[in-house]
Amino acid sequence: MILVAVLLASSSMAAPTVAPAFTHVTDPGLLKKIKLAPSAWCYNDAANAVLITAPTRAIEVCNLKTAHEVEKEKIRSRLIIDNLTLRVSTLEMENKEMLQIKDEEINRMTGIIKNLPADYSTWWALGGFTVGILTTVLITHAVTK
Repeated sequence: MILVAVLLASSSMAAPTVAPAFTHVTDPGLLKKIKLAPSAWCYNDAANAVLITAPTRAIEVCNLKTAHEVEKEKIRSRLIIDNLTLRVSTLEMENKEMLQIKDEEINRMTGIIKNLPADYSTWWALGGFTVGILTTVLITHAVTK
């Protein structure tokens, strides 16, 4: 634990940081002496490093943001796909259960029909009686007119 603290302290002392410093020079005498335009900017090495690395840093920040957004979209798309996959499997299970219920109902109705007697003599007798009455009424009506 003490070794880590010593290493951290020595690493922070090894690389002192200098804040970037910019100075806007407008003194005409000084600018004329060094043969510059009516105004100029003077800056230290840290400021120069900021200026030199600014485009690269901007590109890297843009790349990081793009990579982050792409990763977010991948995760969002994966979630949508997983939800749809779950929905499909749920619908398949519901469909399977509905088909099973339908098949059981068809088998039950078929069993009921098979257990009914196949004797239709009562229906034939009733039909014959009805046709006989209708024939008698029609013949009587035709003869009386």
